[in-house]
Amino acid sequence: MPVENTKTAFRQIMLIAQTGSALVTSLALLVLAGWGTGIPAITSFGAGYAPMSVPTALLFIMAGLAVTLLTLPQRNRKPLLQLRLALAATILVLGGYALLHDLGLIAPQSEQDGLIFGPHMGKIAFATTLNFFIFGIALFMGRSQSAKQSYALLMLTGLIITSLATLGYTYDVETLYTLTTFNAMTLPTTIGFTLLFLSALLARPDAGWTQRLLASDSGGATARRILPAVILVPFIIAWAATNAVEHNMFAAPFGFAVVAVACAILLGFITYLASAGLAVRDNKLVDEVTLRRRAQNRLGIQVERLNLLNRITQAIGEKQDLSSIYQVVIRTLEDQMPIDFAAICKYDPVHHCITVQNVGVKSMPLAREMLMQERARIDIDENGLSQCVKGRLIYEGDISQSIFPFPRRLAASGLQSVVLSPLLNEGAVFGVLIVARLDPEAFSSGDCEFLGQLSRHVALASQQAQLHSNLRQAYDDLRQTQLAAMQRERLRALGQMASGIAHDINNAISPISIHTQSLLENKENFEQPMQDYLQMVGRQTDDVAATIERLREFYRERENDEETSPVNLNTIAQDVIEISRARWSDMAMREGKTITIATDFAADLPLVAGKDNELREAAVNLIFNAVDALPDGGKIRIRTKSSQDITGMTGNPQARYAVLEISDNGVGMDEDTARRCMEPFYTTKGERGTGLGLAMVYGVLKRHDAHMDIKSIPGKGTTVSLVFPAPASIKAQTPQNEKKMRPDPMRLLLIDDDPYVLDSLCAVLALDNHAIVGKTGAQEAIAEFEQALTNGLPFDVVITDLGMPYMDGNQVAQAIKTISPDTPVIMLTGWGQRLGDEQNARDHVDHVLAKPPKLAKLRETLVLCQS
Repeated sequence: MPVENTKTAFRQIMLIAQTGSALVTSLALLVLAGWGTGIPAITSFGAGYAPMSVPTALLFIMAGLAVTLLTLPQRNRKPLLQLRLALAATILVLGGYALLHDLGLIAPQSEQDGLIFGPHMGKIAFATTLNFFIFGIALFMGRSQSAKQSYALLMLTGLIITSLATLGYTYDVETLYTLTTFNAMTLPTTIGFTLLFLSALLARPDAGWTQRLLASDSGGATARRILPAVILVPFIIAWAATNAVEHNMFAAPFGFAVVAVACAILLGFITYLASAGLAVRDNKLVDEVTLRRRAQNRLGIQVERLNLLNRITQAIGEKQDLSSIYQVVIRTLEDQMPIDFAAICKYDPVHHCITVQNVGVKSMPLAREMLMQERARIDIDENGLSQCVKGRLIYEGDISQSIFPFPRRLAASGLQSVVLSPLLNEGAVFGVLIVARLDPEAFSSGDCEFLGQLSRHVALASQQAQLHSNLRQAYDDLRQTQLAAMQRERLRALGQMASGIAHDINNAISPISIHTQSLLENKENFEQPMQDYLQMVGRQTDDVAATIERLREFYRERENDEETSPVNLNTIAQDVIEISRARWSDMAMREGKTITIATDFAADLPLVAGKDNELREAAVNLIFNAVDALPDGGKIRIRTKSSQDITGMTGNPQARYAVLEISDNGVGMDEDTARRCMEPFYTTKGERGTGLGLAMVYGVLKRHDAHMDIKSIPGKGTTVSLVFPAPASIKAQTPQNEKKMRPDPMRLLLIDDDPYVLDSLCAVLALDNHAIVGKTGAQEAIAEFEQALTNGLPFDVVITDLGMPYMDGNQVAQAIKTISPDTPVIMLTGWGQRLGDEQNARDHVDHVLAKPPKLAKLRETLVLCQS
């Protein structure tokens, strides 16, 4: 039985049980009302019958409530269970006490006892007390199988006792409802117990024989059809015969014969009706089983077709050319469907014909007979083929009598049924799938539907293959174009690449740089190791910022006015050893290899003119390359020396050169790799490499008028020498007095969409006693600026980021200048100083600073804003 039907039947059974328990409770309340109003007829249900006692009515109320609790949903089982057990215990105690009282085992001990079980409120009959005692015991039965059987047995026992009383009242046999010498079970009590026990059995439909009676199978159906007749028919016929005997209509022996014959006839007729109903039901079940089997067979066929379609789709998905796709489809159809002939043709709308592209291996003999080998051309005549190239799937079950050329060509080889399925791309037919069998009407509707679906998959795969081919061609063309562009414009490519990432990187390092600068201003508060660490962090953030700026101008020549400082290569070498220690020491040890660094620094090494951050970057790249060249560990040697005889440099015998040499005993490079190693994007490291390391080193050397010499032997190692000219004199940078550049306290409005950068700037500028308001949203900042101007507390300077969502820095500056033209606007940009210079030309921006900003430069700019 379906789940929904089972739930509906269960709800109906529970409703019947609840109705029965409600009737029992109503009957008891009616009896109590009769006692209260003094109307005997209500308490006895007729003149001459004994009344139901008040204790019996009270016990019926408790019993009816207990049955109702059994039918309620068990969402909150514990309170319901406790209440039901309490009612069961009360019924069991009172019933047992009354039973012992009736048996004379307990004599009344007090006047109150006599009031409860004496004649004042009605005497409880022995059968009544026995039934209540049985009912109370049954309510304590649990959910185990044996407990369910016991529950049903006890309820049936009580129902049998009640049935005896019912027969006694029906046939007027007092012995049946008094149980020998005990007082009688009253008529209302008999009715109440009948309803109560039936409701209790229905309230537990899973209990014992009740479960069998309510089962959804044939046995349950038979029991429900026959059982009521088996119980009621003899009862009714016997009642009729008894009354007839009492009225002298016929003698008792004849009455017994009538009862026997009538019971046999009626029960036989009822049995026949039940069996006929079961036969109809079984026939329906057989029909349902047959329909299910047919549906399962159809479903099995559909599953097989789906599996075949899935296998074909997976197979053609692995192919990238049309010929392979078509061949996979045809061969799979020949093997799995199976079919007798299959071919895929290409449609030519210009010449209105199809050309055979692929024919199956098993179909080849028939193809030769029909002259339909590959590349064969077939004109389209006015038949199914003409409809197919218009986009319709065509099935012809018998082509043996066709008068058109194409079907006749197929029929000449013995083929009798054919399916023509179009291959469409964006609504246009570009091919036809031809599938045929030797038998007539050999394709079902499911076969045709499957072939239609397959054609759509083949068309999609063909389209993807064509797109893949076009994409590959476009990719090859693009790659050639890119290679040519990279060779022509390497500098510009690197500059554009850096512009795209400079903003995010500069934003990321700005908080580090700002806080480090602030801490270094008060470095006397820290111990020497901490000062060294702070200086190293500051130096590295400056190097990163300089690298981002320099990537955009990768191979540019050094400008004449660009400031340089004296640089000691020994110091550079010592710095990069510490900077790269994690790479060559810690990370190498985690990988299970050991790399050592040996140094040899010249004491008389001349100073060179340059930028220390660029030189550190170049040396770090060389050390990283040396580490990558030592997959199993090894040794790196860093050496500095002074020389006057350098191959490849200007031939001035008086010139001196400082040399930084980094070598390793690793895998080395072959001649071709050594020749191309400085090209941008050329790498031998696979996905781990970017191909920019040595190219950046080369750019640094070009800006320092230096030279790089590479010597490498495969399997022996590589030595890279950086040769710098040592000028006779170097003009050192004059350090600025930062304390003289501190501005007076001002009201500043800071705008930056990065909260970390904004918080860092606010924190550091607040140390200079500025009143600062920081905003991460441009619209919010402009509103704040207008409000401050309205309140008479205008901002002295507005500092805004350039790259922000929704409204960039240029728009913010324009809005500020529109509101207050005299308010200075300072632009912070993370896209490099050169881009900042271009933006500085705009009228609404007064000053431009690159990220991460230098505190000294920022203070100097604020001083300029005050002047």
